[in-house]
Amino acid sequence: MHLFAAGSTHADLLSAGAGTAHYNAVAEAGRMLMRGFTTVRDMAGDVAALRGALDAGRLPGPRIYPSQAAISQTCGHGDFSDVHHDASIFGGPLSRAESIGFMRIADGRDRVLAAVREQFKRGASQIKVMAGGGVTSTYDPLDVVQYTGDELRAAVEAAADWGTYVSAHVYNDIGIRRAIEAGIKSTEHGHLAAGPDTLALMAERDVWLSTQPFLESDHVYPDPVSAEKNKAVCEGVRQTYQWARECGTNIAFGTDLLLNPAESDRQSDMLVRLTRDFGFTPLEP
Repeated sequence: MHLFAAGSTHADLLSAGAGTAHYNAVAEAGRMLMRGFTTVRDMAGDVAALRGALDAGRLPGPRIYPSQAAISQTCGHGDFSDVHHDASIFGGPLSRAESIGFMRIADGRDRVLAAVREQFKRGASQIKVMAGGGVTSTYDPLDVVQYTGDELRAAVEAAADWGTYVSAHVYNDIGIRRAIEAGIKSTEHGHLAAGPDTLALMAERDVWLSTQPFLESDHVYPDPVSAEKNKAVCEGVRQTYQWARECGTNIAFGTDLLLNPAESDRQSDMLVRLTRDFGFTPLEP
């Protein structure tokens, strides 16, 4: 989930003061704990300082395992720069998403290594990379593959040296397999896996499927392109769950709710959906 972004609107992140998202995250952490969630992975967002305050007992909230900024290639799922801006590697300005510690653009092995190490310096306990197209981002269709195998391996090697792992945002099958071959240990999403063989490979390599029981109504996108992407993702989730259960793939519960604080309590409903809508039993491990 994204504690940093779940407590803020798009306007909060885009145009409000630099500290607004952090204060909103404090409030959301308290609400999340009261909903019964005691431990979360934050998979993109500057929450390491909040984690410290929670661990010290100064504020109410869940235990947080932060990824800090998610790492993306230029023209990837984490690239929210303006289209007319040069890429950062050519001296272009930081996007708002980078300046508030939500994303980090890094191209090439050396920059990926630096970006991973930067997140550890800032308190990350694991790393998130963008390995395929996304719903909310402007430049990348869902079927594109992001980061070369060498770039992904660079992230995995740096994380292994730190004694931890890399997770990958990716929906499509080719991207999932490339990430697995590079050594990632958690696939965030995976709704567009092409068949059970991919989920069986995940089980064989001990790669977790961290996915979300999405319904199309969970997110509203004024942009028709994003709305169509969202529809495709939601149509794939039931089949992905079925294949994962049949193959014995480790499954983690996720939500990916963000930019709509008024409905962040849908987190609880999404947990209930696993039994109500997706065929799990209450005691299923």
